[in-house]
Amino acid sequence: MEWQFALYLFAAMILSVPLTWLQTRRYTRAVREMAAAHDDRSKILVSGRGRGKLRGSVAMLVIDAADRTIVEARVMAGASVFAKIRRAHELEGPLDDATSRAGDRMTAKALTQATEQFETVLGSRRTAAKRVIARTA
Repeated sequence: MEWQFALYLFAAMILSVPLTWLQTRRYTRAVREMAAAHDDRSKILVSGRGRGKLRGSVAMLVIDAADRTIVEARVMAGASVFAKIRRAHELEGPLDDATSRAGDRMTAKALTQATEQFETVLGSRRTAAKRVIARTA
């Protein structure tokens, strides 16, 4: 019985590799689709991750920097590599209260991290713009 448990454990580990690879491909495909659909300088694509003990969530947001609204949102939430990426229409709208529209705690954490990433990207764009203006003056 002892060697059978080790065999099952080894088989599960071997099976997890292609499943993880497939999930990574689905995530990459979703990010590329969002980037292609919103190919505009005023739009910023960010993502955030909320991790728990058993479940997790990844939020991918396209945010219009001019009016701070979420133009498109997709969420991957679940406890395994079988978690699907779905369009989250309920998150689209003003960025400031997006976490209150999150369906669960892990998605709210992912939205908080994505919002922080948005603020970082926006700040670096402003800094770069100031440098360009200073060089041309």
